[in-house]
Order: sequence, then structure tokens, then C-alpha cells
Amino acid sequence: VGPVRVQGPTPATHSARKWAEALEKTVNVTEVPVVAGDQLMVIVDAAKITLDEVVIDTVPRGTVLAVRGFAGNRLKVRFGRAGTISRSDVVSLDTAISQCTAEIRRNPNDSSAYAMRGNAWTFKGDYEKAIADHNQAIRLNPKAAVAFHRRGLAWALKDDYAKAVGDFTEALRLDPNNPAFFNDRGTVFRLLQDYDKAIADFDAALHRDPKFGLAYNGRGFVWALKRDDDKAIADFSKAVCFDPCDAEAFFHRSQIWARQGEQEKAVKDFKTAIGLNPKFLSVLAE
Repeated sequence: VGPVRVQGPTPATHSARKWAEALEKTVNVTEVPVVAGDQLMVIVDAAKITLDEVVIDTVPRGTVLAVRGFAGNRLKVRFGRAGTISRSDVVSLDTAISQCTAEIRRNPNDSSAYAMRGNAWTFKGDYEKAIADHNQAIRLNPKAAVAFHRRGLAWALKDDYAKAVGDFTEALRLDPNNPAFFNDRGTVFRLLQDYDKAIADFDAALHRDPKFGLAYNGRGFVWALKRDDDKAIADFSKAVCFDPCDAEAFFHRSQIWARQGEQEKAVKDFKTAIGLNPKFLSVLAE
């Protein structure tokens, strides 16, 4: 599932920022065991993603990131771009829920605390609790684009695609230049088999951020479904250029190469995909 971006903190984030700062001081995340595949929540306003010690992206507080591996004392993750993030910028979903709940008890009108807890519930698979929290966040701050986007993620994972599209569309009305919002709505349009709208959204995401690798992968998948193999390969190649650890892009490109009879290229990409993510080995059993 796609990433979340915001232009900056909403008016209701002031008190939440205070407890987030307190959390940073009291939780030594580097001492908490973390393994590849764990999902962690960002607890700072603009966590920095770096590549070769250069900041290439920032991640808003409340975003959930999957750990892809380790680079010294930093974690390998992917947001709009792939890089590394400081362990001190993230906590487990359970810790995030506990801290947000404590903040809500102190300040029942803190919309950002509801939005953060709702996103944690989404990625723990409890969509009803997630939607309830996002409903409250939106009630408290109906101009928070990120709250609509995150509720849209919950609807999408709950397979209610019509409501997901509605929330993503409202998020885009409030924040029309956010590539992540276009990317995630494009993904839902793909699931609805509305391929032309999906491509239009991926195009819009890349127009706003030409290095947004997830959108190349998403658009490539749609081109593959439309059997436009040349465009699919071009997009998957762009995706792995921006993110050499994008196992899905390698896997999907391998399928296109196989369909075109390019067996050597297909095998090479497939081996790369399973090296990055062994789950693709299950394809051999099918």
C-alpha cells in the first residue's frame, strides 16, 4: 500500500507534537528488536530518508513504513523513494497506539492523534477501529487531507473501493499536488479494472514527482494488463532504476519478458525478484 505526504502540520498538531517529542525522549527505539518485514510508525514531523548520506525525501508523522533491511544503525525503507531512516524516528504499531491513546485521553480534540492511531489500526488489520478513528479525526479537522487519505487506505484494504476512491478524491481536492494520493487512487482504479483512469492518476503522480518510483511500478502493471508490453517494460525499468530493491517490478518485468519469449531476460529478472523477496518462489508451485 502506498505512502502518505502532507504539505505541513495541521493546526491541530501542536499538542500531539509535544507528546511525540516526549516519546522520542523516553523510547530508545534502537534497543527494540526490529527485523526485516516489521511495520513501524514515524513519530517525527518530517523524518528524513537518505541515500548515500543525502536527504532524498521526508516522511510525515503517522506514516507506516515496512523495514526492508538494515544499513548500520539505520533502517532500509521505501516511501516515495527508497533509502534509509533513523531508528529513533519510528516506533512499533503497538507503541504508537498506546501513545496515541494516552494523548487522546489528555486531549480528546487532538485530530492528529486519532489519525495516527487510525493508521496504526489499519496496518494491524483492524479496519473498523481504523475507520472509527479516522471519522473522528475528520470530524475534528475536516480540512485535513491526510485524514481522508488514510481513511481511504483503510477502505481500500477492506475492499470497499468505491469509498476509497471517494476519500482519495477528497484528499486530492484538499491537497491537489500530492503524488502519493494520485498513486493510491490509481491503484484502486486498477483494482476496479478502470485502467484508463488508473493510468491518468499514475501520470498525474509522476507529473508532480518524476522520481516517484511506486507510480512507475503501478502504471507498468496497468500497461501489462492492457498488454502494452513495451510501455510496461519501460515503466518497470524506471521503477527498478529508482529502487533497485523493488522485487515486484523485477517480477512483473520477468513475466513480460517471458510473454515476449525473452527467456534469458525473464530468468534473470525472476532470480533477482526471489533474491529480494522469496515469496515469489510460490509462483513456481502454481
